[in-house]
Amino acid sequence: MKYKLIFLFYLVQNSFLFSQQFLEKKDLHSNQTFSYERIVKKLNGIPITDKDVDGVLVIKNGSSYYSRVYDGIINVRWFGAKGDGVTDDTQAIQKAIDVVSNLYPLQNISGGNWQGGGAIFFPKGKYIISRTLLIRDCISLTGESRSATQIHCVSPIIAISNIVGQRGQDTLMSNSFSIRNFLISQGSLELQGAYHSEVQYCTIMNLFGKAPNGIIIRLSVGLKISDTKIFNASGSGILFEDTAGSGPSTTVLFDNVLVSHSNIGMTMNGSSGGSHAITTSNISNSIFEYNKTGLVLKGNIYNVSFRNIHFEQNKNSSLDISGNFDNVIFDNVWCDNVGGLKIDGPSTSSIKVSNSKCVLNKGNFKGKILN
Repeated sequence: MKYKLIFLFYLVQNSFLFSQQFLEKKDLHSNQTFSYERIVKKLNGIPITDKDVDGVLVIKNGSSYYSRVYDGIINVRWFGAKGDGVTDDTQAIQKAIDVVSNLYPLQNISGGNWQGGGAIFFPKGKYIISRTLLIRDCISLTGESRSATQIHCVSPIIAISNIVGQRGQDTLMSNSFSIRNFLISQGSLELQGAYHSEVQYCTIMNLFGKAPNGIIIRLSVGLKISDTKIFNASGSGILFEDTAGSGPSTTVLFDNVLVSHSNIGMTMNGSSGGSHAITTSNISNSIFEYNKTGLVLKGNIYNVSFRNIHFEQNKNSSLDISGNFDNVIFDNVWCDNVGGLKIDGPSTSSIKVSNSKCVLNKGNFKGKILN
């Protein structure tokens, strides 16, 4: 009898301890029941406080803090986003981004690797936003697919940006964020100082007013834009410029990009003066069609290649090139007879054109064209 009482006491004690280690709570927005595990510190070792309690991923019971147990994917609807095409989801989406960024802050671990952030999933639906969403380091925004998940701006604005602080002055480099599987309407993507980040499987359309450009890229390093379509930009489908901060934009890759029915398909502006330039970047397997001008290159552009590019029915010209260039390569580039390739600017050094069909209009060009 004595041993039975001891055993029962052991079970009760451990059951109590387990119940203090874990809680269960129903999510207010999804009606799912989730387990919560007791925590005392965030990922970076800083103690949890009342400021970290968001009611979704972190809750408080008594004097203890608990973190939601989930499979690694955070559903934006946990934070109240509806995706019903009517409700303004701006606040809910931004809260999801901010909570994840705060709970799992970016930190540099051994070997120069980074950890932190998290993946926020947008189920099928139309998410209405009324102001720019600010994405943080190591945050992944992923839709179900670009045919299923839409972000719609009620008026033309920059839909998603990584610039924080007044006029972006507080942003130098943003690490490893990604945007995938969205249809974005009436809104641009603004990426300044994006470091090893990615935009993939997105469609961006109907760009005018305060958001005339599809994707705006400045001072970025190791950025990749792939499998993305841009339509109806009153400015440039892609505006790639080095006009912020100091130093060049470098190693930016574009692959399988389509820009159509825009004023300019893509503008690459390496600015001028100082260390401003666009360098060591590649554009491949892409199409520019039915724009007024397919591609505009100007400013300082060095060691940039265009491979497997198709220009068709661009009203004024397929390519309009002026500025200071060196080692710019066009390989397997096809242009129809509308406009052709216009090269101007006495400072242009060398351009290599190979395996390409384009009518050349040299203008004042005094550099070298290598075959």
